[in-house]
Amino acid sequence: MLCTLARSDDSLPDEFFEAQLAAIEEQIHGRKNRVRYAMNSALMNIGGRAKVGRSCSFANRE
Repeated sequence: MLCTLARSDDSLPDEFFEAQLAAIEEQIHGRKNRVRYAMNSALMNIGGRAKVGRSCSFANRE
């Protein structure tokens, strides 16, 4: 659902997605494969949002 929102809902503020990125970063390694797959899909779609992709520090990590 999060990846659909990131892809198609331009009315949500970037801060909403930045908070979601922090939650994904914290939780992804301990989740089951199907959940990690969904989280990775969300990451890709959030990264496709121009503003969040450039401004979020999580996206710039190595």
